[in-house]
Amino acid sequence: MAQQTPAIEYRSLETEERLNFNWDEYNAMSIWESGKWGFKNPEASKYALDTLKRERLGITADTDLNKL
Repeated sequence: MAQQTPAIEYRSLETEERLNFNWDEYNAMSIWESGKWGFKNPEASKYALDTLKRERLGITADTDLNKL
């Protein structure tokens, strides 16, 4: 199953630019590669996981997941 880039309302383009984060590269990684990448880039990994959670739950990017 191929991963898809989350819709724009669930993403933070400022954060993606600051972290130099690319969804196409992230989606192309194998599980092994993403695990290694996550250890080297913990902030970017957390951003990706939080964004995917927000999309699945239908929570827009301007809402803090920790407050919910």
